[in-house]
Order: sequence, then C-alpha cells, then structure tokens
Amino acid sequence: MTNEITPEDLGIRAPSRDSGNGDTFQDKVAAFKHLLVTDALTAANGNQAAAARSLGLAYHQYRYFLKTCGG
Repeated sequence: MTNEITPEDLGIRAPSRDSGNGDTFQDKVAAFKHLLVTDALTAANGNQAAAARSLGLAYHQYRYFLKTCGG
C-alpha cells in the first residue's frame, strides 16, 4: 500500500505515454479530457446525460467537451 493516488483509485484509465499525443502541456490535458469524456460515455453505456452527471457536468457542457475532444 502506498500513499500515492493512482488513476485506478479514481476509477479512470491512465493515458498511455506512448499514445503520440504530443509533448506539450496542452496536448496532455487534451488527451486526458478525451479519456475522461470517452470513459464516462462507455461507463454510461452510451447515455450522454448519465455520462455528464458522472463527471459533474451539465449535459450541454458534456456535449461541448465531447465535440471538442473528438469523441
């Protein structure tokens, strides 16, 4: 047992370091947002309203992130 909080502790997958998403901070943030949005949609069995709720977003906010993250 460690004191480190891992992505698995939060119920999310860690972004792959080999994913070719770029090396800039913005690239890494964009990749993580995409991962959060798509994982929430998968967990909600494709229900966008449920995915939005699971992330603490309004439905329209979630749709915005889904569109801008390429989901």
